Amino acid sequence: MKITILNGSPNKDDILAETTASVSDKLKAAGAEVKEYFLYFMNIKGCINCGVTRPDDELRLLADEFVSSDVVIFASPLYKWTLSGSLNILMEEIFQFCKYDMRSGEMTVGKRSFGIISADADTDADEASRSLKAFSNNLEMLYEGTLMVSDGGKEDISRFAEIIMKK
Repeated sequence: MKITILNGSPNKDDILAETTASVSDKLKAAGAEVKEYFLYFMNIKGCINCGVTRPDDELRLLADEFVSSDVVIFASPLYKWTLSGSLNILMEEIFQFCKYDMRSGEMTVGKRSFGIISADADTDADEASRSLKAFSNNLEMLYEGTLMVSDGGKEDISRFAEIIMKK
């Protein structure tokens, strides 16, 4: 099983990075091929609704990984009740690529997706989860749930990895 983690955090050493690393380790131990991309540190420009994917950034690499993965995990800290800017930018560009540039949404139909969101324990992350679900639904992917991370419960991480590995 090929799994891609798209991490929208601007920090490579925060609780979200620790959580995605733990999830990745568990998935690899179960036999999955896992790649994680830290979007904030990549050359990805925002969508300008021009109708084409610009070849001058790293979007093509991410789009290829996205469509060739069995499972995509979107990871983001919660900023002002929404996903990070770098993840939002990627989602706009991936949508453009999959729906219009490819001229076929079939490359994403039935793929599974999940979210990992880090936020304070008392923060309402429903809107961010709905955004991930809506994005997935628009590409006819199966959004199967969100892991909320505030203090890194190890049992939640193990259970989350087990759910991902089930087909």
